[in-house]
Amino acid sequence: MPIGHTELEADFKEYIDGADRYRFSYPKNWFVQEAIWDTDVRAVTANSPEGYFWILASYPESIDLMSTAKSVLELMKGEYNHLEETPLERRIAGYVLSGFEMNFYYLDLVNNASVLALKKNGRSWIIFHQGTDMLKLLGEKFSCGDVFDAITYSFLTSISERAERDQAERNQAVGR
Repeated sequence: MPIGHTELEADFKEYIDGADRYRFSYPKNWFVQEAIWDTDVRAVTANSPEGYFWILASYPESIDLMSTAKSVLELMKGEYNHLEETPLERRIAGYVLSGFEMNFYYLDLVNNASVLALKKNGRSWIIFHQGTDMLKLLGEKFSCGDVFDAITYSFLTSISERAERDQAERNQAVGR
């Protein structure tokens, strides 16, 4: 099933950043929390009732993305014994995101987490998500990974649209 499939999106609602820099869609039964981690570092977390979560962190463009992704990996290694990691490169919505996929046991279940990074629109973005595929075991149509991919796809599409709007405004200002 392609990422962003209409049937999956029908059960989603939308989060819009207060400065309208980005937006993303997330499942209707999830809740969103905003956080300020530092002067110019903000995060938004979409949490499921089952404990899955998707985090988007916005950093200044100047940070070293792979160092930040590796820091997340090291934190996870410190938290979970026998964590297995694999370098990861994903193409979603025309973007190439790099980072790590992690697998580990928690509460006798195999859990999966990914940290992905990219630079766009003058910011550095880190996407982290964690969950297990209990959704499929419970008879749901979509896996946890399908849901994370749909959220990520909606975010990436929104920053593309924002970049296009910004470029159109610059072109209009120059053409005056």
